[in-house]
Amino acid sequence: MAKMIPHILFETGSEGEKRIFEALQTKLSNDYMVFHSVRWIGSDRNRSQGEADYLIFHPQKGLIIIEVKAGIIEVDSNRTWYQTNRNTLVKKEIFDPEKQADESKFKFISLLKTYQIMVCHAVWFPSIEFGNQPLPPNYHKDMLFDIKTLDNPEININIAFEYWLKQTNRKTNINQFEQKRIIEKIAPELYLIPSQKIEYDIREQRFNKLTSEQAKVLEFLKFQNTVVINGSAGTGKTVLAIEKARQLAQDGKKVLFLCFNNMLSDYLNSNFGHYGFKISTFDKLCVDTVGFKDTFQKTRLNFLDNILDENIFFEYTDIIIDEGQDFENDWLEYIAEKIDDGCFYVFYDQQQCLYFEDVNKWIKESPCKITLFINCRNTEAIAKTAYGTLGINKKQPILSGIEGEQPELISFENSNDFAIWMDNVVSKYLMETKADKNSVALITMNTLENSIIAETMKNSKFSFSENKEKGFVCISTARKFKGLEADLVIITDLDWNRFNDEVYRKLFYTTCSRAKHNLYINSNKLIDENIDFVLQKLQGDSRRKRRGKKRFLQLLNLKENENIRYQ
Repeated sequence: MAKMIPHILFETGSEGEKRIFEALQTKLSNDYMVFHSVRWIGSDRNRSQGEADYLIFHPQKGLIIIEVKAGIIEVDSNRTWYQTNRNTLVKKEIFDPEKQADESKFKFISLLKTYQIMVCHAVWFPSIEFGNQPLPPNYHKDMLFDIKTLDNPEININIAFEYWLKQTNRKTNINQFEQKRIIEKIAPELYLIPSQKIEYDIREQRFNKLTSEQAKVLEFLKFQNTVVINGSAGTGKTVLAIEKARQLAQDGKKVLFLCFNNMLSDYLNSNFGHYGFKISTFDKLCVDTVGFKDTFQKTRLNFLDNILDENIFFEYTDIIIDEGQDFENDWLEYIAEKIDDGCFYVFYDQQQCLYFEDVNKWIKESPCKITLFINCRNTEAIAKTAYGTLGINKKQPILSGIEGEQPELISFENSNDFAIWMDNVVSKYLMETKADKNSVALITMNTLENSIIAETMKNSKFSFSENKEKGFVCISTARKFKGLEADLVIITDLDWNRFNDEVYRKLFYTTCSRAKHNLYINSNKLIDENIDFVLQKLQGDSRRKRRGKKRFLQLLNLKENENIRYQ
């Protein structure tokens, strides 16, 4: 089987080129290398640019350039060529295909002039059988392919090589090093590899665009006052919630935006506090309203009593709640009672229920529900890892379509070794992307005091903060970082033995989904017992239960780094 470059067909709209691609790929021996749709520029002949439909390279025979013309082909007495599309019957004038192939040939003769290689050309009409029809004087039957050539292209290609060898008397004599250089000249990989910075910027631009699904939800919310919106991690719930709050505030409404997580509230205030609406956690709202009453539980109850008092003025006309799965049933019921003609929207993720077994009754019985299905935060590789932790029986959202690096699994027990590795990874990332240090987060599945992070901070060259501060690498626990995101996330202290705990698995899912561009996971070392145990949990009721490390890594879309060793 020939090696094809590219390995899949360029979409040119030509059915003939598609049929030829399949024939060359499956029916040529592996001595051949086939380049499809090679554009060139700077010819020293009549045309300054052009395209060779196919280049076929053989290290002993040489290089043959093939021009393809499918459909109905005609040439009149004025030597004018015409091509008719068999589907549309549209007829158009075309260049003489032999002349096109000849011009491409001289381009590559010039490009490869330092090598002893024969460069020749041929024309392929994949829709017709030529038979014994008279040929124009610039054609010869040995450099002409037709529909029959599709059955065994190697025969006709070798005939063409032999014909041109007799005509030019130029033999091909190149060594393996020269073969490699010729391939590099035709398809230089160097120019095809974008920088990390460019890929980062392109992904970031796509992340920042509002998806069509989000736009439709915003439009729908204009006509509904009370809605609960469900979505897996990464489907843009917080982005939507903030944008809807902004729109309402812009319309002159008095808007309250509530969430559960203190760190998320601080982050939203620092980035969106100027939008003109109030951002707060539920607990802070309670304290601000009634003062702190010995415990948060007493403070919450006092606030709820207060909010039911009809004689006490409630200043907000519209309320939007993020992290709704973390709110108790009474909180939502009581707050909703204070909204008459305004909007009351609750965003939640059932899979992120870390404090309760399930979402509360108010959410379940809400008459108007919307579900977000498109992931717009994570690269596809990271999303597959995050959703993989939920098990194969869980319905996953549609992935973002944004490619990225596969998350990497590492295993450091020594904090100094981990610090050396982390410094290298983070430094390389920041240098290549030009991002700020606060785009990186170290998140432990444990408490900070009992985490490898505590010792790592002493050995690392970076400065750290428990908030997302400019110039600092962010450190946090998995629970505290819930609702936030970072471009590069390093999860530490993952214990596979705790995967029996559903809440722990949900927490890991939530933490993986915080990563936008890159994800690394530092866990206890993988052993067979861990692998089988985790697979048993994640494969659920699947009839075809597989075992082993390969299946484990595949299910969680992880690559394992086994080569990191420090003395």
